[in-house]
Amino acid sequence: MIIPSPSADDDGGRRRAVSSQLALRGPELSANLCKPEEDTLRVLVTGGSGNVGVGVVRALNAARHHVVVASRGYSPALLPEGVRAVRLERTEPDAYTRLVAAEKPDAVIDLTCHDAADAAVTLRACAGVDRVVVVSSVTAAGPATTTPVTEATAAPPLSEYGIDKLAVEETVRAAWADGTSQALLVRLGAVYRLGADLDGQLAEDGCWLAHAAAGAPAVLADDGAARWNLLHADDAGAALAELLANDRARGVLVHLASRHPLPWRELYERVHHALGRPFNPVSVPAEWAAEQLEDAEFLAETSRWDQVFDLGLLDRLAPSYQERGGPSRVTEVALWLIRQGRVGDAELGAEIQELPARLAAVRTAPGLV
Repeated sequence: MIIPSPSADDDGGRRRAVSSQLALRGPELSANLCKPEEDTLRVLVTGGSGNVGVGVVRALNAARHHVVVASRGYSPALLPEGVRAVRLERTEPDAYTRLVAAEKPDAVIDLTCHDAADAAVTLRACAGVDRVVVVSSVTAAGPATTTPVTEATAAPPLSEYGIDKLAVEETVRAAWADGTSQALLVRLGAVYRLGADLDGQLAEDGCWLAHAAAGAPAVLADDGAARWNLLHADDAGAALAELLANDRARGVLVHLASRHPLPWRELYERVHHALGRPFNPVSVPAEWAAEQLEDAEFLAETSRWDQVFDLGLLDRLAPSYQERGGPSRVTEVALWLIRQGRVGDAELGAEIQELPARLAAVRTAPGLV
Protein backbone atom coordinates (compact mmCIF):
# COMPACT_ATOMS: atom_id res chain seq x y z
CA MET A 1 0.00 0.00 0.00
CA ILE A 2 1.35 3.43 -0.98
CA ILE A 3 -0.12 6.38 0.91
CA PRO A 4 1.18 9.93 0.39
CA SER A 5 2.49 11.53 3.54
CA PRO A 6 0.80 14.54 5.15
CA SER A 7 1.73 17.85 3.60
CA ALA A 8 4.59 19.93 4.93
CA ASP A 9 2.00 22.37 6.27
CA ASP A 10 0.60 19.69 8.59
CA ASP A 11 2.45 20.91 11.68
CA GLY A 12 5.73 20.07 9.96
CA GLY A 13 7.54 23.17 11.15
CA ARG A 14 6.89 22.44 14.82
CA ARG A 15 7.96 18.82 14.47
CA ARG A 16 11.18 19.79 12.71
CA ALA A 17 11.95 22.22 15.50
CA VAL A 18 11.42 19.50 18.07
CA SER A 19 13.50 17.04 16.08
CA SER A 20 16.47 19.38 16.03
CA GLN A 21 16.82 18.62 19.74
CA LEU A 22 16.87 14.89 19.03
CA ALA A 23 19.68 14.77 16.50
CA LEU A 24 23.34 15.53 16.74
CA ARG A 25 24.31 18.32 14.48
CA GLY A 26 25.56 16.31 11.55
CA PRO A 27 29.04 16.74 10.18
CA GLU A 28 29.36 19.29 7.42
CA LEU A 29 28.34 17.34 4.35
CA SER A 30 30.27 18.32 1.28
CA ALA A 31 27.86 19.58 -1.36
CA ASN A 32 28.48 21.51 -4.52
CA LEU A 33 25.95 24.31 -4.22
CA CYS A 34 26.37 25.05 -7.93
CA LYS A 35 25.67 21.45 -8.87
CA PRO A 36 24.85 21.11 -12.58
CA GLU A 37 21.25 20.11 -13.16
CA GLU A 38 22.32 17.01 -15.09
CA ASP A 39 24.11 15.74 -11.95
CA THR A 40 21.00 16.07 -9.81
CA LEU A 41 19.23 12.77 -9.30
CA ARG A 42 15.74 11.85 -8.25
CA VAL A 43 16.47 9.33 -5.49
CA LEU A 44 14.02 6.98 -3.79
CA VAL A 45 15.21 5.80 -0.36
CA THR A 46 13.33 2.89 1.16
CA GLY A 47 13.66 2.82 4.93
CA GLY A 48 14.72 6.46 4.84
CA SER A 49 13.21 7.33 8.21
CA GLY A 50 15.12 4.66 10.14
CA ASN A 51 18.36 4.76 12.09
CA VAL A 52 20.58 4.68 8.98
CA GLY A 53 18.11 6.33 6.65
CA VAL A 54 18.08 9.65 8.47
CA GLY A 55 21.76 10.16 7.68
CA VAL A 56 21.37 8.96 4.10
CA VAL A 57 18.52 11.34 3.38
CA ARG A 58 20.35 14.24 4.99
CA ALA A 59 23.43 13.62 2.81
CA LEU A 60 21.45 13.26 -0.41
CA ASN A 61 19.54 16.43 0.35
CA ALA A 62 22.77 18.30 1.06
CA ALA A 63 24.08 17.13 -2.32
CA ARG A 64 21.02 18.76 -3.94
CA HIS A 65 19.37 15.55 -5.07
CA HIS A 66 15.57 15.30 -5.12
CA VAL A 67 14.75 12.78 -2.40
CA VAL A 68 11.63 10.72 -1.78
CA VAL A 69 11.52 8.58 1.36
CA ALA A 70 9.45 5.41 1.44
CA SER A 71 8.81 3.55 4.68
CA ARG A 72 6.08 1.76 6.62
CA GLY A 73 5.91 4.51 9.21
CA TYR A 74 7.40 7.80 8.15
CA SER A 75 8.70 10.43 10.56
CA PRO A 76 8.35 13.82 8.85
CA ALA A 77 10.04 15.54 11.79
CA LEU A 78 13.30 13.77 10.97
CA LEU A 79 13.30 14.71 7.29
CA PRO A 80 15.05 17.79 5.90
CA GLU A 81 12.99 20.55 4.34
CA GLY A 82 12.01 19.66 0.79
CA VAL A 83 12.17 15.89 1.22
CA ARG A 84 8.92 14.13 0.42
CA ALA A 85 7.71 11.02 2.24
CA VAL A 86 5.42 8.23 1.11
CA ARG A 87 4.30 5.15 2.95
CA LEU A 88 5.25 1.77 1.49
CA GLU A 89 4.14 -1.63 2.72
CA ARG A 90 6.55 -3.69 0.69
CA THR A 91 4.95 -7.00 1.66
CA GLU A 92 1.83 -6.06 -0.31
CA PRO A 93 2.06 -7.64 -3.77
CA ASP A 94 3.47 -5.25 -6.40
CA ALA A 95 3.41 -2.26 -4.02
CA TYR A 96 7.12 -1.61 -4.54
CA THR A 97 6.81 -1.95 -8.32
CA ARG A 98 3.89 0.49 -8.39
CA LEU A 99 5.80 2.98 -6.27
CA VAL A 100 8.85 2.91 -8.55
CA ALA A 101 6.62 3.27 -11.60
CA ALA A 102 4.87 6.26 -10.04
CA GLU A 103 8.00 8.04 -8.80
CA LYS A 104 10.26 7.25 -11.78
CA PRO A 105 13.49 7.60 -9.77
CA ASP A 106 16.93 7.84 -11.35
CA ALA A 107 18.31 5.93 -8.38
CA VAL A 108 17.12 3.77 -5.49
CA ILE A 109 18.85 3.15 -2.17
CA ASP A 110 17.21 0.19 -0.45
CA LEU A 111 17.77 -0.07 3.30
CA THR A 112 14.98 -2.62 3.79
CA CYS A 113 16.26 -5.81 2.14
CA HIS A 114 16.18 -8.29 5.01
CA ASP A 115 16.19 -11.60 3.13
CA ALA A 116 16.30 -13.16 -0.31
CA ALA A 117 12.60 -12.58 -0.93
CA ASP A 118 13.01 -8.87 -0.20
CA ALA A 119 15.97 -8.67 -2.55
CA ALA A 120 14.02 -10.34 -5.33
CA VAL A 121 11.19 -7.83 -4.89
CA THR A 122 13.64 -4.93 -4.98
CA LEU A 123 15.40 -6.14 -8.12
CA ARG A 124 12.11 -6.76 -9.89
CA ALA A 125 10.70 -3.36 -8.94
CA CYS A 126 13.92 -1.53 -9.88
CA ALA A 127 14.56 -3.36 -13.16
CA GLY A 128 14.31 -0.10 -15.11
CA VAL A 129 16.20 2.09 -12.64
CA ASP A 130 19.68 3.19 -13.70
CA ARG A 131 21.36 3.14 -10.27
CA VAL A 132 20.42 0.80 -7.45
CA VAL A 133 22.14 0.39 -4.08
CA VAL A 134 21.18 -2.57 -1.89
CA VAL A 135 22.41 -2.26 1.69
CA SER A 136 23.50 -5.49 3.34
CA SER A 137 25.38 -5.97 6.62
CA VAL A 138 28.89 -6.87 7.72
CA THR A 139 27.24 -9.75 9.60
CA ALA A 140 26.74 -11.46 6.21
CA ALA A 141 30.27 -12.75 6.79
CA GLY A 142 31.07 -14.62 9.96
CA PRO A 143 33.86 -13.83 12.43
CA ALA A 144 37.31 -13.70 10.88
CA THR A 145 40.40 -15.01 12.65
CA THR A 146 42.46 -12.25 11.05
CA THR A 147 41.64 -8.61 10.44
CA PRO A 148 41.02 -6.39 8.62
CA VAL A 149 38.12 -8.29 7.08
CA THR A 150 37.94 -7.93 3.30
CA GLU A 151 34.96 -8.13 0.98
CA ALA A 152 36.23 -11.56 -0.07
CA THR A 153 36.02 -13.01 3.45
CA ALA A 154 34.12 -16.25 3.10
CA ALA A 155 33.50 -17.22 6.73
CA PRO A 156 29.86 -18.30 7.09
CA PRO A 157 27.64 -15.98 9.14
CA LEU A 158 26.66 -17.08 12.64
CA SER A 159 23.47 -15.12 13.27
CA GLU A 160 20.10 -15.60 11.60
CA TYR A 161 20.25 -11.92 10.67
CA GLY A 162 23.61 -12.46 8.97
CA ILE A 163 22.39 -15.60 7.20
CA ASP A 164 19.44 -13.65 5.80
CA LYS A 165 21.71 -10.79 4.72
CA LEU A 166 23.99 -13.24 2.93
CA ALA A 167 20.92 -14.53 1.09
CA VAL A 168 20.23 -10.94 0.00
CA GLU A 169 23.75 -10.74 -1.40
CA GLU A 170 23.45 -14.08 -3.18
CA THR A 171 20.23 -12.94 -4.83
CA VAL A 172 21.89 -9.77 -6.09
CA ARG A 173 24.97 -11.69 -7.25
CA ALA A 174 22.72 -14.01 -9.25
CA ALA A 175 21.26 -10.94 -10.95
CA TRP A 176 24.78 -9.75 -11.76
CA ALA A 177 25.53 -13.14 -13.29
CA ASP A 178 22.46 -13.24 -15.52
CA GLY A 179 22.82 -9.59 -16.52
CA THR A 180 19.51 -8.41 -15.07
CA SER A 181 21.02 -5.99 -12.55
CA GLN A 182 24.21 -4.10 -11.76
CA ALA A 183 23.06 -3.08 -8.28
CA LEU A 184 25.78 -2.02 -5.86
CA LEU A 185 25.96 -4.13 -2.68
CA VAL A 186 27.07 -2.29 0.46
CA ARG A 187 28.03 -4.24 3.57
CA LEU A 188 27.25 -1.72 6.29
CA GLY A 189 28.64 -1.88 9.82
CA ALA A 190 26.81 -0.90 13.00
CA VAL A 191 25.45 2.65 12.87
CA TYR A 192 24.72 5.12 15.67
CA ARG A 193 23.25 8.60 15.99
CA LEU A 194 21.63 10.77 18.61
CA GLY A 195 18.17 9.39 19.28
CA ALA A 196 19.18 5.76 18.68
CA ASP A 197 20.24 3.27 21.35
CA LEU A 198 23.80 2.08 22.05
CA ASP A 199 24.33 -1.61 22.71
CA GLY A 200 26.79 -2.99 25.23
CA GLN A 201 29.18 -5.87 24.75
CA LEU A 202 27.30 -8.54 26.68
CA ALA A 203 23.86 -7.78 25.30
CA GLU A 204 22.19 -5.98 22.43
CA ASP A 205 20.83 -3.51 24.96
CA GLY A 206 21.73 -0.23 26.66
CA CYS A 207 21.76 -1.55 30.24
CA TRP A 208 25.51 -0.95 30.43
CA LEU A 209 24.73 2.78 30.48
CA ALA A 210 22.75 2.36 33.70
CA HIS A 211 25.75 0.59 35.24
CA ALA A 212 28.05 3.43 34.16
CA ALA A 213 25.70 6.10 35.51
CA ALA A 214 25.51 4.30 38.86
CA GLY A 215 29.27 3.85 39.05
CA ALA A 216 28.84 0.08 39.07
CA PRO A 217 31.62 -2.19 37.82
CA ALA A 218 31.76 -2.53 34.04
CA VAL A 219 31.26 -6.19 33.18
CA LEU A 220 33.21 -7.07 30.03
CA ALA A 221 33.87 -10.24 28.08
CA ASP A 222 37.49 -11.30 27.59
CA ASP A 223 38.70 -8.00 29.10
CA GLY A 224 36.72 -6.02 26.52
CA ALA A 225 39.60 -6.37 24.09
CA ALA A 226 37.47 -7.03 21.00
CA ARG A 227 37.19 -3.94 18.82
CA TRP A 228 33.67 -2.69 18.18
CA ASN A 229 32.87 -0.73 15.02
CA LEU A 230 30.39 2.14 15.10
CA LEU A 231 29.77 4.48 12.17
CA HIS A 232 27.76 7.68 12.58
CA ALA A 233 24.59 7.75 10.46
CA ASP A 234 25.72 11.00 8.84
CA ASP A 235 28.98 9.36 7.76
CA ALA A 236 27.09 6.38 6.37
CA GLY A 237 24.89 8.80 4.45
CA ALA A 238 27.80 10.82 3.08
CA ALA A 239 29.54 7.68 1.82
CA LEU A 240 26.39 6.25 0.26
CA ALA A 241 25.66 9.55 -1.48
CA GLU A 242 29.12 9.57 -3.04
CA LEU A 243 28.90 5.92 -4.04
CA LEU A 244 25.57 6.63 -5.70
CA ALA A 245 27.11 9.46 -7.72
CA ASN A 246 29.97 7.28 -8.99
CA ASP A 247 28.96 5.57 -12.21
CA ARG A 248 31.70 2.96 -11.65
CA ALA A 249 30.15 1.82 -8.38
CA ARG A 250 28.05 -0.93 -9.92
CA GLY A 251 27.97 -4.69 -9.75
CA VAL A 252 30.40 -4.94 -6.82
CA LEU A 253 30.34 -5.48 -3.07
CA VAL A 254 31.90 -2.81 -0.85
CA HIS A 255 32.40 -2.45 2.91
CA LEU A 256 31.16 0.68 4.66
CA ALA A 257 32.25 0.90 8.30
CA SER A 258 34.19 3.13 10.66
CA ARG A 259 37.92 3.69 10.35
CA HIS A 260 38.06 4.03 14.14
CA PRO A 261 37.13 0.67 15.72
CA LEU A 262 37.16 0.97 19.48
CA PRO A 263 37.87 -1.77 22.04
CA TRP A 264 34.82 -2.31 24.21
CA ARG A 265 36.93 -1.61 27.27
CA GLU A 266 37.89 1.83 25.94
CA LEU A 267 34.29 2.65 25.01
CA TYR A 268 33.09 1.82 28.52
CA GLU A 269 35.99 3.69 30.10
CA ARG A 270 35.30 6.83 28.07
CA VAL A 271 31.68 6.90 29.21
CA HIS A 272 32.57 6.29 32.86
CA HIS A 273 35.13 9.09 32.83
CA ALA A 274 32.75 11.48 31.03
CA LEU A 275 30.26 10.85 33.84
CA GLY A 276 32.93 11.35 36.51
CA ARG A 277 32.46 7.75 37.66
CA PRO A 278 35.24 5.33 38.61
CA PHE A 279 36.05 2.75 35.99
CA ASN A 280 36.37 -0.66 37.63
CA PRO A 281 36.10 -3.28 34.90
CA VAL A 282 35.44 -6.92 35.70
CA SER A 283 36.12 -9.52 33.02
CA VAL A 284 34.33 -12.80 32.41
CA PRO A 285 35.19 -15.33 29.70
CA ALA A 286 33.07 -14.63 26.63
CA GLU A 287 32.36 -18.29 25.92
CA TRP A 288 31.28 -18.93 29.52
CA ALA A 289 29.13 -15.77 29.62
CA ALA A 290 27.38 -16.80 26.41
CA GLU A 291 26.39 -20.05 28.12
CA GLN A 292 25.03 -18.23 31.17
CA LEU A 293 22.96 -15.43 29.66
CA GLU A 294 19.38 -16.12 28.69
CA ASP A 295 19.83 -14.10 25.48
CA ALA A 296 23.45 -14.39 24.41
CA GLU A 297 23.14 -14.15 20.63
CA PHE A 298 24.76 -10.73 20.33
CA LEU A 299 27.76 -11.73 22.42
CA ALA A 300 28.20 -15.16 20.86
CA GLU A 301 27.75 -14.06 17.27
CA THR A 302 29.02 -10.49 17.09
CA SER A 303 30.44 -8.50 20.00
CA ARG A 304 33.11 -10.97 21.15
CA TRP A 305 34.84 -10.69 17.76
CA ASP A 306 36.98 -7.90 16.29
CA GLN A 307 35.02 -5.68 13.89
CA VAL A 308 37.81 -4.24 11.73
CA PHE A 309 37.25 -3.93 7.99
CA ASP A 310 39.36 -3.28 4.91
CA LEU A 311 37.99 -0.05 3.39
CA GLY A 312 40.33 0.10 0.40
CA LEU A 313 37.56 -0.40 -2.17
CA LEU A 314 35.45 2.26 -0.47
CA ASP A 315 38.41 4.65 -0.77
CA ARG A 316 38.63 3.98 -4.51
CA LEU A 317 34.92 4.27 -5.21
CA ALA A 318 34.27 7.25 -2.89
CA PRO A 319 37.62 9.11 -2.84
CA SER A 320 36.22 12.36 -1.44
CA TYR A 321 34.44 10.73 1.49
CA GLN A 322 35.89 11.54 4.89
CA GLU A 323 34.58 10.10 8.14
CA ARG A 324 33.74 12.88 10.61
CA GLY A 325 32.50 10.85 13.55
CA GLY A 326 34.59 9.05 16.13
CA PRO A 327 34.86 8.05 19.79
CA SER A 328 33.96 11.50 21.14
CA ARG A 329 30.65 11.50 19.27
CA VAL A 330 29.83 8.01 20.52
CA THR A 331 30.40 9.31 24.05
CA GLU A 332 28.09 12.26 23.37
CA VAL A 333 25.33 9.88 22.32
CA ALA A 334 25.87 7.72 25.43
CA LEU A 335 25.59 10.75 27.72
CA TRP A 336 22.44 11.93 25.94
CA LEU A 337 20.82 8.51 26.37
CA ILE A 338 21.64 8.52 30.08
CA ARG A 339 20.13 12.00 30.50
CA GLN A 340 16.98 10.78 28.77
CA GLY A 341 16.76 7.72 31.00
CA ARG A 342 17.15 5.39 28.01
CA VAL A 343 19.40 2.92 29.76
CA GLY A 344 18.08 -0.44 28.67
CA ASP A 345 16.43 -3.36 30.40
CA ALA A 346 16.97 -3.31 34.17
CA GLU A 347 16.32 -7.04 34.55
CA LEU A 348 18.87 -7.86 31.87
CA GLY A 349 21.30 -5.43 33.45
CA ALA A 350 20.94 -7.19 36.80
CA GLU A 351 21.62 -10.55 35.14
CA ILE A 352 24.84 -9.19 33.65
CA GLN A 353 25.95 -7.65 36.95
CA GLU A 354 25.54 -11.04 38.64
CA LEU A 355 27.94 -12.78 36.25
CA PRO A 356 31.19 -12.01 38.15
CA ALA A 357 29.81 -13.47 41.39
CA ARG A 358 28.53 -16.55 39.58
CA LEU A 359 31.91 -17.01 37.93
CA ALA A 360 33.68 -16.71 41.29
CA ALA A 361 31.37 -19.35 42.74
CA VAL A 362 32.10 -21.70 39.86
CA ARG A 363 35.84 -21.19 40.23
CA THR A 364 35.78 -22.14 43.89
CA ALA A 365 33.90 -25.34 43.07
CA PRO A 366 35.39 -28.47 41.48
CA GLY A 367 36.05 -27.97 37.77
CA LEU A 368 37.58 -24.57 37.08
CA VAL A 369 36.30 -22.35 34.30
